Amino acid sequence: MSALNDIFMETYKEIDKHCRDMFVDEKGLGRYIEEMKNIPDIGKYYHKAKSALSRLSEYNRIRNSLVYDVGTSYSDMVEQSDITWLVSFKNSLQNCTDPLSAYRRNKENRASKNAKNTNYIIMDIDTDKVNVSNEYANTTPEEPEHIIESAPKEPEYIAESVSETVTEAEPLCKSDNAINILSRIKPGVAICIILSLGIVGGIISALVTIFK
Repeated sequence: MSALNDIFMETYKEIDKHCRDMFVDEKGLGRYIEEMKNIPDIGKYYHKAKSALSRLSEYNRIRNSLVYDVGTSYSDMVEQSDITWLVSFKNSLQNCTDPLSAYRRNKENRASKNAKNTNYIIMDIDTDKVNVSNEYANTTPEEPEHIIESAPKEPEYIAESVSETVTEAEPLCKSDNAINILSRIKPGVAICIILSLGIVGGIISALVTIFK
């Protein structure tokens, strides 16, 4: 096998082993190529994806030819630039800057950015709602005129009844005689007064008799 073919095969085997470990799949680099083909928008997130896929597919074909085809190991199947590119790709796999890793990372970053923009829009809408609410909250509603009414006037007949009551409660006139006074006093109270007067009169009579 030529020197270039030998270097190419060793570099390819290192890449293939890394892909087998990454995908836990014996297809190795073949599985990596399948993953790239199954992502239609990979070029949207990694601009070199199309050229990388084309190179990897070609290098996979060359590897299979060197392994299975007779007589291919005697002449150079690749150039130095091909080996340089493969070494660079191997390093990108180790540093997670390869096409698939870059695609996933860029897609996640874009999704996160879109989510933040959506949050800003929601916050702006909520702020507008709060401002509108505060504007109405600071406004005192005017009460309807028909609610404010003067207190109703008391009926005149109440004042008249009070006046009549006062008239009935006026004190007795001085010209009333004793009979009228007693007639206005309750019977029990009148009897007590009469008895008291009788006792006082009896005492006075006894004193007059003694001092004669």
